[in-house]
Amino acid sequence: MSQDRKDKVFVGSTRVKEGKYGQIINVGFSQKDIDLLSGNLNDRGWVNINLLSKRDGGMYAELEQKKPAPGAAANTQDDDLF
Repeated sequence: MSQDRKDKVFVGSTRVKEGKYGQIINVGFSQKDIDLLSGNLNDRGWVNINLLSKRDGGMYAELEQKKPAPGAAANTQDDDLF
């Protein structure tokens, strides 16, 4: 089932720059974005943001609002990013 555009929540401002070793995606958040993100923490205290490509080659950030299906397997992977 596809998600309607009205259900999507976009956050932040993005810029794509060329660096010495490839693209650098710069993402900035306003206070309004920070408040929105902090209000959408999941049960483990995380917010997921998808960085997606624009048609013109830029990027945009979308708040991921997926809810796990009832009875779906939990993520067993360690959530440490580094």
